[in-house]
Amino acid sequence: MRDLVAIGFDLGDTLCEYADVPLNWEHEYPAALATVAQACHVELSTDRLHRGIQVLSCYNTRRTPRPEEREYTAAQIFRELIDSWGAPPETLARCISAFFSHFRQRLRVFPDALVAIKRLTALHVPTAILTDVPYGMPKDLVLSDLATAGISLSEHLVITSTDVGYRKPNPAGFRVLAQQLRVSCDRLTFIGNERKDVVGGNAAGCQTVLLWRSNETPPPWGQDRVIRSLHELLEPITARQH
Repeated sequence: MRDLVAIGFDLGDTLCEYADVPLNWEHEYPAALATVAQACHVELSTDRLHRGIQVLSCYNTRRTPRPEEREYTAAQIFRELIDSWGAPPETLARCISAFFSHFRQRLRVFPDALVAIKRLTALHVPTAILTDVPYGMPKDLVLSDLATAGISLSEHLVITSTDVGYRKPNPAGFRVLAQQLRVSCDRLTFIGNERKDVVGGNAAGCQTVLLWRSNETPPPWGQDRVIRSLHELLEPITARQH
């Protein structure tokens, strides 16, 4: 593996996670919509629940692939939701806040993530995050989660799919990531835990590292390297220093 010139990380299930929340949020739709209805002072009738689930399902990228991986903002998605409910436009901000609050209650950062970020920062290795956000999650909520997790990165080094307009594996986000880190893609190493991280990184010309925390055999997605912990990312650096 070549020297770490610049590093890009995926966020969800790579650096941190919402504990006890599955990758596919559809099973949580009824509870989340109940929270939204309460915040918007709307009665959650059976009909409104059904309409809300329909809207969310249309934007569920775990079950409905999008052409060219185009991204939508939370404002676009939840404006459609409140319109389907007949709720007034001024409830949009409360709707968005309430929906995501349902999922953000149990944030957990992986200990090796904190060690890796701090170590890379100390070594002056340019480091940034490229993350697909669920349902157009606003960037201020992503930054708040990072602050809660103790991960300190400047706002311009946290790139979301709504910033780019595309989701992984579209290579556009990886190119933006490289630009923000002021390196070419072939000098960027990207670490993630899903197929889209590897496929998108490869398409952009990055070196890809699959973080596979499971004891099972990692899938052959075309990654340049597999690691079981982010501690392994730092081993070549540590070895050279001794």
